Amino acid sequence: MRTLAMDLAAATIMAEGTVLWIEAANQFDLYAFAEAAKRWGDPPETLLKRLRIARAFTIYQLGALATDGLERALRQYPDAVTVVSEPLALAWDAEVPLAEARRVLRTLAAGLQRVRQQGHRLVLTAPD
Repeated sequence: MRTLAMDLAAATIMAEGTVLWIEAANQFDLYAFAEAAKRWGDPPETLLKRLRIARAFTIYQLGALATDGLERALRQYPDAVTVVSEPLALAWDAEVPLAEARRVLRTLAAGLQRVRQQGHRLVLTAPD
């Protein structure tokens, strides 16, 4: 799934678009993205200029990034494709109580649903 998301990101950027990538699993692979860029026939440097990456290291950061942060970014890049990579990865943190993780995930889901209802393109990935 991650390779497909990388190809989608590269293809979107090749079409003069912008990709907003929210990384929850801390596994964004710049080399894989560069390879995807090469497969699409463009120098990686060109594509990297239109890729915006935000990494979340806690479930709370993910909740904030995927709601308020994403809404702000989409005001700046209204035609962007948004990729949220492995949004459940941070929910399994042993230091976060299960009830709290559920609360944040509900907020995350509601925020992503709002973004989708506004007509923005959204891709969620799962582990390969």
